[in-house]
Amino acid sequence: MHVTEQMTWECAPEEYNPAYYTKPDEYVRFRFVENPRCFEVESSRNLCAEMRKAGKAVVNVEFDLWGHSKLQGYRITSVDGRPLQDAGGWGGSGSNGESGPCPLTRAFAR
Repeated sequence: MHVTEQMTWECAPEEYNPAYYTKPDEYVRFRFVENPRCFEVESSRNLCAEMRKAGKAVVNVEFDLWGHSKLQGYRITSVDGRPLQDAGGWGGSGSNGESGPCPLTRAFAR
């Protein structure tokens, strides 16, 4: 299943981990417009520089989701139609505070 979510973004060099092949400027934290407390951290070759160059505060992030009747896993595949380029880094998700489920957890109920 593919889902596109509107998200804000911020460069996240603090997510850099020297155990991976990426550079600090290749990490971005995306927050769901629908629920900004929920975020996804993604790394991709030149991602932060590309986001700055595009100059958009809100972008369309496409996710590839899998599961049966409920979400079991997902990955970000593109941002504003541009595929992510593997840079040998990591990604993750999280939330700040406790204010209901994050948007992707309801994907199979839509």
